Amino acid sequence: MEQHSQEFIKFRVLPMERKMTLVKQDDQLTMTRSVKEGEEVKTEVTFIPGSSTMGFISEAANLVLLRVMAWRQTVPSNARFLALDTEGKLCYST
Repeated sequence: MEQHSQEFIKFRVLPMERKMTLVKQDDQLTMTRSVKEGEEVKTEVTFIPGSSTMGFISEAANLVLLRVMAWRQTVPSNARFLALDTEGKLCYST
């Protein structure tokens, strides 16, 4: 599994670009995040053990799942998904 995402904001004063790559290798998830604000670039690599990703749903899969639930007009009352927050940390999405 591999996923790439990119976001950017074009402000004249301080443009911002955020890139994230998720790669599942063996029994771990490798996340590379790069944030560019103006000319400053910060890159970090995080390794998440496979045992911590049970039930993980990627951003792309989350979008598809939300659309299916909207189309069916039903959301399970106990729906809770393991996802990544804006800082790249594992969190629950309900």
